[in-house]
Parts: sequence; structure tokens; C-alpha cells
Amino acid sequence: MKRLILLISVIFLFSFNVTAQSFSDVSENNQYYSAIESLKNLGIVMGFADGTFKPENPVTRAEALKMVLKSAEIDSPETTNLPDFSDVLAGEWYIKFLVKALELNIINGNPDGTFAPARMVNKAEFLKMLLMAFKIDLSKHQNPVDIISSDVKVGDWFLPYFSYAKTVGIIYPTLDNRLEPGKYLNRGETAEIIYRLLIIIKGGDTQKMLNIAESNLISVLVQLNANNSEKAIEYANSAVFYTEQALIISPDTNLVKGANQIALGFKELCLAYKSGLENDDDSLKSHVAMAKSYASKALEYDQSLSDLSNKINSEAEVLSNQINS
Repeated sequence: MKRLILLISVIFLFSFNVTAQSFSDVSENNQYYSAIESLKNLGIVMGFADGTFKPENPVTRAEALKMVLKSAEIDSPETTNLPDFSDVLAGEWYIKFLVKALELNIINGNPDGTFAPARMVNKAEFLKMLLMAFKIDLSKHQNPVDIISSDVKVGDWFLPYFSYAKTVGIIYPTLDNRLEPGKYLNRGETAEIIYRLLIIIKGGDTQKMLNIAESNLISVLVQLNANNSEKAIEYANSAVFYTEQALIISPDTNLVKGANQIALGFKELCLAYKSGLENDDDSLKSHVAMAKSYASKALEYDQSLSDLSNKINSEAEVLSNQINS
């Protein structure tokens, strides 16, 4: 299949607003910009002395615990207590967070009697910390009927956390249906997960949700243009999430309904693109048809979305024309 070229010339109509960035290495185009800025304003995360945030830096278990407790607004007063872990020494900066987390059963430590504060936190550990801190009801997620991914199965200790997180849209699977429980998270990724949960729990502003969705849709086209279908679907999933949150806030607004259809259409374009790269013509045709259907539905809701709808249709045609070429 020939390399696909997607032209990024669409005018977005979600009223995108640009605000001043707080960190020199996190611009408005950064995937985690909104999450990082919001958490910074809430006092949940901080940057470094040089004015950077370093979103790609890994997060330790101790750092993750601090972020989680602060995001859940759990007070962690100074304490002279020393947790009974062989690798935790008196005077460490994170002890007050660790003591509080143990008190609330947010963490348990490792079977060997350690906490491993300096080890990088993985997605499974982070989700458990976060959902336990917010006291999320996981009773409906103990034994999900459907297989939620190829790498999260019945019997896995982290199944309930991933079932909930996937159901509400905090996380999404990769193109090959993996949720990557063992993946080590970076600062940007942890900020995004926390931010999404806060939106679900506390709600958000409709326009802000649409702004974030729009930014992600632009990034979808950028990533497809770079032949990075995995990253493109990540942005598309994010756009779907934020338009869905906008729908929860403003369920009767036609522009919001249409924006959600546009996001779903972009996601189908990503899946069609992947199918094309794999020479799966039947799947490509199916995803192209779905993309066009979403584009049409968006117009039914709001004619001001015509540029976006036309963009989906034109790119769908480009993909269709690649069959057997």
C-alpha cells in the first residue's frame, strides 16, 4: 500500500483558546498541556527550578503517591512515625505521604517487606493508588463479563482497576488491544490520568473540553501524516473522551453532539489508516464507511461543522483510493 499523505488544512470550529504556558517545555501543542496546566493550578504538580516540567521523565512510586494524595485532597501531616519497610529510612521527604497512604489502605507494599520508593511506578500500581485514594466503587468491576484487553485477564489482581478505568475513559487500549499494566508511566501520562478522573468526578467546563478535543484532533492529522497510527489513535481516543465529557456537561447542545461525532469520525479514520497499512481492504472499507457516517451525523447536529465533516470525507476518500494501489 502506498504511503498516505494527509493534508492538514482544516479550520477547526470549536473556538480554540490559547492560554499562556507555565512551563517552557510544555507548549499548547503538547499532548498533556491541559492536564499539566490544570494540575499545576490546583497545586497537585510542580515544575523544576529551570522552568521546565519534563513531561517525559519517569515517575517513582514515592512521587506517584504524593500526586495521588494531593489530587484526592487527602491531608498528609508531618509525622515522626516510620513505616515498617526495610528500604524506608527516617527523614525521607515522602514519609508523611506513605504513612497516610498506609493508614487509608491505599498501598500495602511488596511481599518482601519493601516499598521500593525509587522504583518507577507502572500503570497497574498507579491506577490502584489513584482509585483507592478516591474511594472509587469497584464492585461492578470485580468480574467483568467481557475481556477488556489482551493483557488484562480474569485473575489478575489489577483487573478491577483497569475495568473501571477503561469503562469511564481514563485509559484506552492500544491498536492491538493492550492496556499495558506493566508500562512505566512518565510525568505527562500520570498528569493526564489524574486530570481525566478529576473531570469524571467533579465535572468540567464544556468549552474547555471542546478546546482539548480540538487540539487532539489536530494532533491526529499530524501523527497520521507522520505514519504514526499508534500515536494517532491515542490522540483520537483522547478527543472522544473529552467530547464525551462535554456531552455529559451539555447533553442538549447540538454543537457538542456534533463535536462528539466528529471525534468518533476521526477515530474511524485512524482505524481505516491502520487497516490500509495492513492491506486489510475489508476492514478499511468498513472503517471508512463509519467515518463518513459520523461525519454526516455531525452535520445533522450543526452545519457549522461542515469543514470538519468535509475533512473526514475527503480523507476517507483518499484512504479508499489506496485500495489495491
